[in-house]
Amino acid sequence: MLWIKRNLVLVIGIVLSIGLLGGAGYYLYDNYFDNEDQQVQLDQLKGEVDQLKQGIYPSDENISLVKSNTALAEAFIDTASRLLVTEPYKPVAAVTLHNQLPTIIDRLRRDATNAGVELPPNYQFTFGEIKRQASIFPYQVEPLVNQLNEVTAICGVLFNAKVRALDGLQRVMAYNGDPGGPDLLTDLAQRTNSVATNLTIVSTPYRIVFRAFSSELSAVVNGISSAKEFIVIRQLDVDAAATGRDAMQPSGVPGGAMDPMMNPFAGAGTPAMRLPAGTPTPGAPAPGAPPGGAPMAGTGAAPRPAMPARPGMAVAPSPAKSTLVPVLDEKPVRVTIVVEVVKAVRRTPLAGAAQGK
Repeated sequence: MLWIKRNLVLVIGIVLSIGLLGGAGYYLYDNYFDNEDQQVQLDQLKGEVDQLKQGIYPSDENISLVKSNTALAEAFIDTASRLLVTEPYKPVAAVTLHNQLPTIIDRLRRDATNAGVELPPNYQFTFGEIKRQASIFPYQVEPLVNQLNEVTAICGVLFNAKVRALDGLQRVMAYNGDPGGPDLLTDLAQRTNSVATNLTIVSTPYRIVFRAFSSELSAVVNGISSAKEFIVIRQLDVDAAATGRDAMQPSGVPGGAMDPMMNPFAGAGTPAMRLPAGTPTPGAPAPGAPPGGAPMAGTGAAPRPAMPARPGMAVAPSPAKSTLVPVLDEKPVRVTIVVEVVKAVRRTPLAGAAQGK
């Protein structure tokens, strides 16, 4: 005890050292497994880095290849922007658009009539609900003007091709809350892709259903490819079954077959049927009856039915079938086509944004 009293400072130091050594040992034991997990993750990352370095590393050849690919991408963007160039949007007042919309729709109807294209009754070209609105808000003007111009361009292609009928046209929503009704295209959407700081590619889909002959369908495809707007055909379905007045058949016999009694060539050159003397001709009026088979007034006699053929009686052969083979019997087809109008929209950056403010 006396030694401890004399060396109290030394004893306290020894006790503290033992406590610190114990704490360090516990800390090492507690973090041993954590270190093992970290080592496993580090090994995995090293392996991934080694795989990435295989064949691809910042060599002079790879750097020059990246630069050439960047130059090609920039050249493609420049060419595409010039190919997809569109006239810039000209601001229009909301009241002006609301007043001019009926006039534009009437002009489209008149163009269809002049081209001989049949339209559904009172067709509004997908803008009927917009026209019935009490007013148009300013934020709705630009998207409506863009879609109105695109619908006019598409209809111009159809009218120039002189298709038989335009059965319907669908467009996507121009803005949130667009009351397009059944004319809205709900299974497709407008797509935008920013390819540069101030350049955006906008693709707007449309679905058109019309009836036409093959030559008119070819004219529609050629018109789309040569249109001033950049229009891409995404889907084209053809239904060969004619509908409506295009499926007209000769009347009188089901299936369109001509009645033999109306065929002037039926039975030509066939011998007349010979009947025994005194036998009435089948289908002829009975003796004492007026023409048409009606009984004479006051006699009460009924028309005598036609007598069946007797054994040995000569029967006229059935009319010979025509041997003419139709070489070309084209019918209108119902075409459903999905197109996309692609535009390059350039936005001038604001002065504050250009200066980083």
